Amino acid sequence: MKENIEFLNYIYKISKLSLIELQEIKPSIQDKEILSIIKKYEEKYFIICTKATEQLLALKKEPDAISSISRITTFIDTRISTMNDQSNTNIAKTLITSNNKTIIELQKHINKYHGKSTKVLKLSNELLRTINSSLNSLKKYL
Repeated sequence: MKENIEFLNYIYKISKLSLIELQEIKPSIQDKEILSIIKKYEEKYFIICTKATEQLLALKKEPDAISSISRITTFIDTRISTMNDQSNTNIAKTLITSNNKTIIELQKHINKYHGKSTKVLKLSNELLRTINSSLNSLKKYL
């Protein structure tokens, strides 16, 4: 059960930070098409974050808070990457770079997960598919 809680907290953290990243980058976006893609994935990350929260609550646990350092790092990385260049290409590059790092770390967690909960594994794979789909949607802007 402890492993399920730890993994659900990780899924919560990743989906929440992805959501924060998209919210931070949205004001830099001028193109309606890429903005609609961002909004679509913002909704998907919100749903995954909510599912992780619900599963944690079912286990009588609250999701761990996102640390201030993680929030600040996400904010700074996003702002610095888009400060001088708000082109679709740069926004896509920024998000794709972040997605690639997240995919690697999430896959490592999935590979190490030995819990018995198919619900937890299903949610982690849903997050992985969402990140991959987001990455693929942004490639055409490079």
